[in-house]
Amino acid sequence: MNVYDCIKSLCDEKGIAVTALEKELGFGRGSIGKLKKGGSTTADRLRKIADFFGVSVADLMTNNVSSYDPDLQYINDVWQLLSDTDKLEIITLIQLKVKKYDRKEMRISG
Repeated sequence: MNVYDCIKSLCDEKGIAVTALEKELGFGRGSIGKLKKGGSTTADRLRKIADFFGVSVADLMTNNVSSYDPDLQYINDVWQLLSDTDKLEIITLIQLKVKKYDRKEMRISG
């Protein structure tokens, strides 16, 4: 499976055509389709595609993507709207929760 096949599969899971994805991301018509024939694209475009589906560029490139997760897509969409300050606050909260969880796990197993 090449990058195009991976993108096509993600489009199918989300119920959109590749051409609709191109339009949504502001790409020229056929710009993703050319990947099917061994064409190339930019790192920025791959990042936009990966962000759209809520996957990493590395996973997109290695075809290591699991099925589309609408919850992750929602989180990604909201994340894009947040200010840097809000993002930092959320990261801090997540780090606190993870530390709390790790401490609980250590007590249970220890």
